[in-house]
Formats: sequence, C-alpha cells, structure tokens
Amino acid sequence: MKTIPQGLERLTGLWTLNNFKVGRGSSKLRYLKNLNQLRGSLKLFLGDLSESEDLVDAEKAELKNKVHIQNLEFIFHGELRVDIMEALQPPPNLHYLQMFAYKGTQLPVWITTSLNYLRVLEIESFENCSSLPPLGKLPMLEELVISFMDSMKDMGNEFLGIIETIQELPNAGPAFPKLRKLHFSYCENWEKWEDITGDEKDHLLIMPCLRELEIDHCDKLKALPHCLLSSLEYLTIERSFNLALLYGDRIGDEWDKISHIPHIKVDPVWKI
Repeated sequence: MKTIPQGLERLTGLWTLNNFKVGRGSSKLRYLKNLNQLRGSLKLFLGDLSESEDLVDAEKAELKNKVHIQNLEFIFHGELRVDIMEALQPPPNLHYLQMFAYKGTQLPVWITTSLNYLRVLEIESFENCSSLPPLGKLPMLEELVISFMDSMKDMGNEFLGIIETIQELPNAGPAFPKLRKLHFSYCENWEKWEDITGDEKDHLLIMPCLRELEIDHCDKLKALPHCLLSSLEYLTIERSFNLALLYGDRIGDEWDKISHIPHIKVDPVWKI
C-alpha cells in the first residue's frame, strides 16, 4: 500500500500501525495525533520536511503521547529541519529506537534527556554527524550500535556523559550503567577514542556491565580505551587495519592490556 486510507485520524482505538510513510494528503504526521492506543512497533518513513507546515504537523503528531509503543524506527529519505527533528520526541517509556540516514549534523536533544527506559539504540548512516551526544546518561541502555558515521574522527569523553570537573567527579554516577553490548562499524574516518586517565580514572565508573565490544571496518582507529575493557568477555575486531596491527600479533604491552578477556577475535592484517 503506497498511501494511507483517508480517515486514519478517526481510528482512535487503533492498536497496530506498523509503517507510516509521511507525505501529503492523508499521510500527514498530524493524523497520528489521536492514535494514542498504538502499541508494539511503529516505523516512520520521513522524506523532505523543511516547511513551517511540516513543523506544525510534527508537533501535532504528539509522538511522546503514544505511550504504548515499545519499538520505534525513523527512516529518513530527505532533509529534515532540526526543530522538526526535535518535535518528533518519542514516548518516554520507549525500549528500542533505530534511526537511519538522518542528514543533520547532530542528534536531537531528547535522545539523552527523555528516554530513561531505552534498552536498545541503533544509529546508522548519520553521514554529517561528527560527534555523539552524552549517550552514557541513558540509565537503562543495554545495547548500542553505531554504524556509517563518516564524519566522526574523534570520540571524546562527552560521549560518556560524565561530569568534567575533578571536584565533582566523586558525585558522578556511572557512565552507561547497564550497557552490555557495544558495536561500531564502518566509521571509516574514526581515528581516536579518548581514554580515561589520572584522577578521572580513580573516580569514574565506565560501562561496568559491558560484556561484548565489536569493532569492524574502522580502519583508522588507532587504539581502544582501556577504561572499558576490564569487564569484557567478548572482543571482536574485524577489518580494522590499525587495531589489527596493534593487537593481531598477540604480543607486547598493548596485547597485555586486553589478554585477560576470555574470548578475543582479531582479524590478522593479511586478511584485511
């Protein structure tokens, strides 16, 4: 079905709407306003939304009131104004969020301020986004997947969501307190992942539940931050040239820092 039947907005008792392709006519975002009984999963296909009318529609959709939706996917197929992106704030008890092919330069503010029950976050093909927000503040996040972030070169400690001043560090909560799986792929210009050292290392708890770390197709990444390796059970490095040079021979000081991990897979350089 290429278009939504007219009268959708009157189906106030509707439970299931798996896909909604946003457009004109009967497919305007505003027609979701009164569908607050929707539950389960919803996938929104969003084209060019850059007009004032589109902002009004996004605000009237009131996605944050769809409290029975557990899984939400945003699939972007065009330009989207920042204020419109912010207006698409999901319901606060969302468990799974996927965002694909957003052309903006940064993620929306609501991703770290209102999704306190989010368990899984997948961010793919944010080609203009050069940094990640403080995702470490998400208290229930268990799995994080980041892929095809072409503009990202450095990842600083803002990603962890930690307090920066040493005086306040003793009061800082753990970064990513529930995260178990972390996967980065096809971040081909990513060179540096900042580590925690010195006084910060003594006072901060970083990813205490992390069990699985996977890095693939991140050729320029030079090293892993050792602050998050202590609890790992599985480390997988595939098609990542510099990391293969560093850890692939299974000898030396850098290997010693990860050799305690029970299950390690590193592609040899000759395979890359």
